[in-house]
Formats: sequence, C-alpha cells, structure tokens
Amino acid sequence: MVYTRSMKLKMEVSKEITDYFNNLIEPLATKNFIEEMFGKFKQEIIDLNKKLSVQNEKINELEAKVNSQAVVIDNLMIMSDNNQQYQRRSLLRFHNVEIDENEDEKILETKLDKCFSDMNITVEKDEIDRFHRIGKAYVNKSGKTTKSIIVKFKSWSTRQRVYQARPKRHVESSKKPGFSVTLDLTQRRYNLLKLARDSINNRDDIDYAYADKNCSLAFRFKNGAIKYFNSKCEMHKIIA
Repeated sequence: MVYTRSMKLKMEVSKEITDYFNNLIEPLATKNFIEEMFGKFKQEIIDLNKKLSVQNEKINELEAKVNSQAVVIDNLMIMSDNNQQYQRRSLLRFHNVEIDENEDEKILETKLDKCFSDMNITVEKDEIDRFHRIGKAYVNKSGKTTKSIIVKFKSWSTRQRVYQARPKRHVESSKKPGFSVTLDLTQRRYNLLKLARDSINNRDDIDYAYADKNCSLAFRFKNGAIKYFNSKCEMHKIIA
C-alpha cells in the first residue's frame, strides 16, 4: 500500500493526539495519585458526615421544641374544654322529641312537661332557667319529624335529679318513652367518648366507656374498676 503525503500527515496528527491523552491520563494510574484522590474523597465524606450530624442535632432540637409546644397546646385545649364543660354543668339534652307545626314556646313547654311526666318526676317552672330546640331535625321510625331540646336548669341538683330519672337505654319495656336524655358534652369530649367506645369494641375486659354525672369520661372494667381519662394519650394508656 502506498501512503500519500496527506495520509502520513493524518497519521502523525493522530499519534500526537494519542500521545497527548496518554500523557494526560498516565498520572491517574499511579499509586500515589490514587491514594491522594482517595484521601481527598475520604475527607469529603468525613466533612459531610459532620455536617449531617450538626443538621441532625438541629432537627432533634426542633422536634423537641415542637413536641414541647404540642404538649402545651394540648394542656391549654384541655383546660379550655374543662371550662366549657363546667359552664354546661346544668344542661341536659332531650332527644327525639316530636316537632309540631307552628310550634311556639308554650307548646314546647307542654312537650317538656310531658317528658318529665313520662319520667315520673315533677319539675317546677322556677327550677328551669330556659329551654329551646337545638341541632338538626330528623324523621324517626314512626315518620315523625323530631328535634332535640336543650334545657338549662337553675341548679345542678335539679339537673342531676332529672338525669337520674332518664329512660335507661339498656332497659327493654313497652312503656319506655321514645325520647332519650343525655349530658351536654363539649364537641371535643363527645368525640373523645365516641373514639373510646370504638376502641373497645373487641375488648373482653372492658364493659363500656361512658360520661359520669360530672361529664368526666371513664372506662368501666368487668372487674368493677373505673379508670378516668381526658385525652387520647390517657385513653390509649388505659387500653394498651
């Protein structure tokens, strides 16, 4: 094969380029260079770990502050809820009481008196501060439209006397009135009680969760023990 001048020139240029890159890459293959690069890389890893350690400490500090603030907020919410519940200490709710068309205060008073009569108690007018309908209207099994009545009694003792005479849910009787009477729990306390009842559906050692006459929430165990709770944390500790 005959090499032309042009071909020879190209071969020389190609060799020069090859030699240049060989000279450039050759140091990379030396032991000292590799150890130097590895040392730098190792130091970068150490420095990075130090930075991550500092960041983790800051994150832990922030988490501790957040948890501390959460505890404070929970305690404030409980204090506020206790105050709200105390203000409701003289209230009772009468559920499933039928509504009449064009119902006025006099008709509502007559219905309330009928509830007292069905409970076999007498409540004088001067023992009641005020009363009115509350909540949403519902249609009962008889097709009648019903709505709750909230009653504020002038004394806690009257409220307690009425509450003790309320129709018992667990008592089956043909003479049992269609309405029911409950405490006026705050929304937070009502939701907590509902959660507690849902949490013990499959428990064999707990009879039920309930609110006592003072609106305090508690579990009643089958062995007769009663344990009170006023937060999700306390509730979970009891049933854990």
